[in-house]
Amino acid sequence: MAAVAGTFDPTAFTQFLAARPGLGTKMAPGFVRVLERMPVTATNEIHRALLRREGYGCTDPVWWRPPGETSYRRLATENAEGPLAFAKDPSSMCAARDSNPGPAD
Repeated sequence: MAAVAGTFDPTAFTQFLAARPGLGTKMAPGFVRVLERMPVTATNEIHRALLRREGYGCTDPVWWRPPGETSYRRLATENAEGPLAFAKDPSSMCAARDSNPGPAD
């Protein structure tokens, strides 16, 4: 997840990423959290631990890039479980793995 302070233009960000072919598709953040300002520690450093702990389940706007897509869409409260459904239901992860077997042993 990336965190930005201020405003976020998903179209401009997608174009920014596409203009950097050396970045690769795996380096683009899956989630972008938009904050009014970054939380800081007592020593005025970005409070990364707090950002990680809150994750995408925060009150700030969060944008996400669905697998296989290049554009970002707003993560709504009612579909917040969608991006990480496999992480919450291990049986569905096993079913997805079993339906797509790897090379024969």
